[in-house]
Amino acid sequence: MLYDRIKRSLSVEIIGAAYTLRLTLGMIGEVESAIPGNDSLSKMLKEKRPPRYELLKKAFCIGLYKDGERVRGNAAVQVFEQFVTEYGVPEAENIFYGLLAVTNYFGPVASRLILVELGWENPDELEDKKAEEEEKNV
Repeated sequence: MLYDRIKRSLSVEIIGAAYTLRLTLGMIGEVESAIPGNDSLSKMLKEKRPPRYELLKKAFCIGLYKDGERVRGNAAVQVFEQFVTEYGVPEAENIFYGLLAVTNYFGPVASRLILVELGWENPDELEDKKAEEEEKNV
């Protein structure tokens, strides 16, 4: 799993093929509309609730690219199902929150905390960045 903070994307390999996952804010709106009731992504994160399978699938399928082109419809669903078969639902949950983090949906501080919690960033680097921010604000 590689993430690119500049392109705001994740790179994943599924059955030997390279894919990119990337969400725009409009796409995140589509994902959030799949949450039942008045629930929101922010509320899910605050309550540390895992996303339902359908929400994982929706986010993955909306943001899936291969060779710069969006993968859509049944083809995207098949790739998602292959991903879950290969890596499991817990990794799909990691991808889900990691994708929202690199998109910066929750803001820079929360996004970095998510990446640290996922083990994708070094917690020491996070502390260094917090110290730099505090120095700038003095």
